[in-house]
Amino acid sequence: MIKPESIEDESLSESQKSPLARLVFFMVCSAIAGSILAGAHYYTIDLPQQTAVVAPANSPSDNCQECYDWCAR
Repeated sequence: MIKPESIEDESLSESQKSPLARLVFFMVCSAIAGSILAGAHYYTIDLPQQTAVVAPANSPSDNCQECYDWCAR
C-alpha cells in the first residue's frame, strides 16, 4: 500500500529527532526556568535583606554633641 507523501514526511520528521537534540532542548529550557526562579528569589528574598542592613554605631551614645565634646578635649 502506498502512503501519501505528507503522511510519510510527518512520521519521518517525528522519528528522526535525535536524543541529542532533545537533551539540548531540555537543557535550554532548564536554564531558562532556573534563571527565572533565581531572579524571583533575588528580588523577593535577597534584595530586601540587603536594603534592611543598618550600619553599626561607632559610639555608645546617639548624641552627636557628646562625641564632638569628647573629641575636643
